[in-house]
Amino acid sequence: MPHTMITSSRPSWRRLSSYGLASLGVLIELTGCTFEVAIELDQQAETFVQAPLDQVDVLWVIDDTATMAGAQEQLIEQFGSFAEVLDGAGIGYQMEVVTTSSGPWDGEGWSPDTSDEAIYTAEWGSAGSFAERLRVGTSGSDKERGLSAALLALTVDGGEPPEAPRLVREDADLLVVFVTDEDDCSDDGALSDDSPTSCYTSQERLVPVGEIVEALIDVHDDVNRVLVAGILGTEASGCPDVYPGTRYQRVARATGGWVADICGEDWSGALERLGAHATGLRDSFRLQRAAEPGSVAVYVDQLELFEDPQEGFTYDPETWLVRFAPDAVPARGATIRIEYVRDMSRFVPAY
Repeated sequence: MPHTMITSSRPSWRRLSSYGLASLGVLIELTGCTFEVAIELDQQAETFVQAPLDQVDVLWVIDDTATMAGAQEQLIEQFGSFAEVLDGAGIGYQMEVVTTSSGPWDGEGWSPDTSDEAIYTAEWGSAGSFAERLRVGTSGSDKERGLSAALLALTVDGGEPPEAPRLVREDADLLVVFVTDEDDCSDDGALSDDSPTSCYTSQERLVPVGEIVEALIDVHDDVNRVLVAGILGTEASGCPDVYPGTRYQRVARATGGWVADICGEDWSGALERLGAHATGLRDSFRLQRAAEPGSVAVYVDQLELFEDPQEGFTYDPETWLVRFAPDAVPARGATIRIEYVRDMSRFVPAY
């Protein structure tokens, strides 16, 4: 019997050779006959637009414990780097600040600010005037529940706890910024009778990070409209009384955000970068499906700029995020098309 090749009528993908044709063929022996079957790849393409923003909502979550006095003052002093970018963009914005002691509501503890002044808007004047609100004090709980405080502020819109203004608007992007020298201890009450050290020794009892990520993403229908960043303790931090904010880092990574080291003496660069994100200049985009890492190709305004991906972007197979290098971030108004072969072994991102 002659050697027969069965193939799909679909045209082969342009990057087929990067996998090696030998890896795509399956040899089947049946009654002495050999058939070579070409496997059809699941080709995907997604398009994003680096569009200028008209509106943005910014939530600042500030650690209000005893070790944070200096960090709060530093943030206030250098806040102008963020405010200048935001004011210069001329967009509409809302900003609000909550503390890591803010929630969850237990009937006696913290309740949302119900005053008309809780949310600061562009109509009030320069964004720089917001800085004084970041001085939230240092008498807060040693169990810093920053992630649950953020969710409470973003989702409370009536009922119990008492009604409060809701920061999120459907037509605005959302930026959440954490500033803390400890890790998150969002426990949904599980550690209420334990000492603060249980936040580290009993982390299996904390609310899973994946649940928090999904809740944040659900604030908008489009995952690429929510970004989390932080000025945190990192594994490389070298100053006293600072601990890695690993749970915050995981949430930032999952949304395409990033973290800066709270031990740094100059946060102006980090705050300027936050300002750029607040005005809609994204450097990462999350795919709707998992991609085979070696298959990702990126086009900006129909031009393939990166023959060698490491020169211009990286792909994270855990979070499905394509991130541009700092000197390769697409300009405002650019159209980004990302082509890839779907990774059929992954159906949900890992957080």
